[in-house]
Amino acid sequence: MNGIPYFKRLALLIVFVISAFSYGQCGTETATWNGSTWIWTGGITAGTVPTIGNALLTVITGNYTTNATNGSFSACNLTILGTLNIANGYYIEIEDAVTVDGGDINVSEQGAFIQNGVNLLAGTFITINSGSASLVKTTRNYVDSGLHYTYWSSPVTNNDITTVFPNPDDGRRFFYDGSNFLDEHTVGTTNNTPDDIDDDGNDWQVATGAMTPGLGYAVTAIAPPLLPFPFPYNDSATFTGVFNTGDIEVTIYRNDNELMDSNWNLVGNPYPSAINLDDFLDLNTYDFSTNPTGTIGGTVYLWTHMSTASGANPGNQVNNFSQDDYATVNKSGGTAAVNGGETPNKYIPSGQGFFVTFANNAPTTGGTLPVLSNTVKFNNDMRVTGNNDQFFKTSNSKNKPNNTNRLWVNLTSDNGVFNQVLVAYIDSATSAYDGEVFDAPKNTSSGAPAILYTLIDSSNKKFVIQGKSPNDLDEHEIVNLGFKTTIDVATLYTLSAQLEGDYLNNNTVYLKDNLLAKTHNLTASDYSFTSDTGEFNDRFQIVFSNKTLATNDISENENSLRITALDNDRVNFKASNHFNINTVRIYDLLGRPLYNLKGANSSETYQLSKLKNTVYIAKVELSTGAIITKKVIKR
Repeated sequence: MNGIPYFKRLALLIVFVISAFSYGQCGTETATWNGSTWIWTGGITAGTVPTIGNALLTVITGNYTTNATNGSFSACNLTILGTLNIANGYYIEIEDAVTVDGGDINVSEQGAFIQNGVNLLAGTFITINSGSASLVKTTRNYVDSGLHYTYWSSPVTNNDITTVFPNPDDGRRFFYDGSNFLDEHTVGTTNNTPDDIDDDGNDWQVATGAMTPGLGYAVTAIAPPLLPFPFPYNDSATFTGVFNTGDIEVTIYRNDNELMDSNWNLVGNPYPSAINLDDFLDLNTYDFSTNPTGTIGGTVYLWTHMSTASGANPGNQVNNFSQDDYATVNKSGGTAAVNGGETPNKYIPSGQGFFVTFANNAPTTGGTLPVLSNTVKFNNDMRVTGNNDQFFKTSNSKNKPNNTNRLWVNLTSDNGVFNQVLVAYIDSATSAYDGEVFDAPKNTSSGAPAILYTLIDSSNKKFVIQGKSPNDLDEHEIVNLGFKTTIDVATLYTLSAQLEGDYLNNNTVYLKDNLLAKTHNLTASDYSFTSDTGEFNDRFQIVFSNKTLATNDISENENSLRITALDNDRVNFKASNHFNINTVRIYDLLGRPLYNLKGANSSETYQLSKLKNTVYIAKVELSTGAIITKKVIKR
């Protein structure tokens, strides 16, 4: 081995790492892996696996591959003279310094390498004498085109982007320049409504040279093939160099010429391990009272590349990808993209880039008006030993338990609609608007033909994620759902529920359809319905009791309404007790509206010639505000 003789190098390393021992966290002995077992100084039994508490220095001289026999381990300081391979589902956790001295460390895409400590206590990672460290990541499948792309972030320093991604054309490796983003109007129009698209299309810039730790990048899979290519296809990237560790800051921007836009910035996990999303948001989310130095809105957006670029999608190019391909996650939990895919968990895997928003009222530390800047911060305290398996293209004590009750409501249809919302009952959230860190707004500018969202009384926004207090979860709880559709052909929609948590799994969740005066057990089965086009913010509610009659509703058993079929397709509606009829609405059994009729008297007769011989639902509103719903059979 070239360079300093091993025994001298080892002595230097012991002097170097003694600082960690002074913190009182590390042991005093040296553990050496010789290729078959652990050898110890200080009388510790051979074969004992090192921990942070029993070894000051751990040395790998042979080959060590994590597996069922030789598992994950923790250590205070690590020197690699041989080869260390971290397989999927395993981790190596180091308290202080790492030296790769002529050896190699290789991390599989679902493996994790963690270093602890923040600020001055953060350990170092160095490679000497041709030592190397690498991590491999594989994309999700690209559906049908080499133009699909993935958001990346480098876990190593000074990796040239053209080396990591040699396949794409030079023009299809991008970084996102948040200082160029300005969204004052709907693209292609003079409508002064932001639509989450840069007005002049210069936010994406060609990326060259070294990848900046903490910055996100967009890279396509391959150059457009000249011959038919075997899709679906996935791509892999190998990051080789010095692993990032310690405190990392990346600059983000906002343009204050527009105060109603989203101030998008693309950042990424800079470490060779997953990071805990809650820890990232706790450090970076702006809150005037609890975190006045924070900068971001509190929601993370993950690109899923689920659909194909189309000229029908809004954007600055001839063909644009859909904004509905973003999955959303905050401290309340995650929702899948409108176009499908996985629901994100609370961890950002290694190599993953993601979008955040620079909060309009957050402080700035740089820039010149109107473009101002600050930073997003990463540190080792965010890193976790597991949960590195959900790359958007079971854990130890560092991974936090989850005791939250979560309710996902899915909207689907017989012609391909998919929409998901989440209601989470989580500590620190309330039933009011708590900011994006708990209540994530719905993207309503993507042009999706049908969407589902939740509503909060204290806000006029629509939400894809809503956090509420655990104390709200009882039989009196009500969650208001909004539904909007522009689909003007016959469509059968379905609402379904996914449940997580003790309360939700041990109590019944009901869907209340106020239009049809129905309450449906959503825990037991899905609910199907039809709808006119439009926006409906009063039709659906999630409730936890099947007592559905309001105080001003009148049961049909009270005989408050009589419906009589007359000749020539005429039908008479007569209210008792001298009540007047305000409206009569007729629906088929699928809930499709057939008639919407006005009334003014206690007795009204209507011509209903388009009704065939079958069963219908009549919903009659009286002058008192009471609503009576009856089934009507036309013979």
